[in-house]
Amino acid sequence: MNTVNTRQCRKIIPFAGILLSALCLLLFLLWSGSEPRYQGQALSYWLAALDNPSTATNVQTITALKSMGAKAAVRLVPMLEASDSPFKLRVVELARKQALIQVHFTPASVKQQRAERAFECMGEQASAAAPGLASLLIRRGSEPPQYLGDPASRAANALGCLGYRAIPYLRPALRSEHARVRYSGVSVLALCSLDTAPETMTELLKLLDDADPKVRTAGAYALGKVHRHSGLVIPRLARMLADVNPSARKQAALAIGHFGSQASNALATLRQMCSDVAPEVRSAAAAALTEVGGAPGREEASVPGLRGDP
Repeated sequence: MNTVNTRQCRKIIPFAGILLSALCLLLFLLWSGSEPRYQGQALSYWLAALDNPSTATNVQTITALKSMGAKAAVRLVPMLEASDSPFKLRVVELARKQALIQVHFTPASVKQQRAERAFECMGEQASAAAPGLASLLIRRGSEPPQYLGDPASRAANALGCLGYRAIPYLRPALRSEHARVRYSGVSVLALCSLDTAPETMTELLKLLDDADPKVRTAGAYALGKVHRHSGLVIPRLARMLADVNPSARKQAALAIGHFGSQASNALATLRQMCSDVAPEVRSAAAAALTEVGGAPGREEASVPGLRGDP
């Protein structure tokens, strides 16, 4: 009886492999048929070209990816969290045992790497992916980080490639209840603030008026990191020293300090903040006074300086 069953299984397995191969081919055709194209080649072709270290090839590939723009960008987001289940790997293994149809299989790790490289190549041309990337960061950021990277980290890195265009979509991450998501959001915000486009400062200043103090604090942190356009930024930060939230006041003081002597007009306000009810604000104000060049009084000098992220 066992021998009969074994023979039947041997007959069924090749047939099952053929069916699975046909299914894989159908899915591939459906995928490739809807892919954006450049010069007759589908997105998957240009993503595979990123594996080639040749400079000439990459220049052409970068041009192709940027030309496909939004249509390509939105398809890259799910690739950042691609995964291969044991069942999927088993199906591919069975399909490859038959010779009727050639099975092309791209491991999840390769898809992830290609998507990351594509975002780096596309820069702000991939801005259409910003909502999806922010959602991915928030959704997967609550999970424990993995040693070799995870979808949330990859989403954060991709957002950082978008420049100022990513800033409006970071607000939910900055408000998150999960510390890791907030930290990732602040890190991306600081990176995006280095974008020299005029719109960057506009987007950062908008954060200072947000209803959530976490977002206001993050905005002050980013402005302190970039410390550009002092004439525009310092008055806004000085007004923020009257914020109802002590963390926001503290970060505003630290951000002003990063401008150094350019913030000399804020010395009087900083001295007043050295008498703030919150000790962390007093510490930040004293530290900022030292950086700006104002000589702190005896009371302010005795307060330890404060550094750190919001």
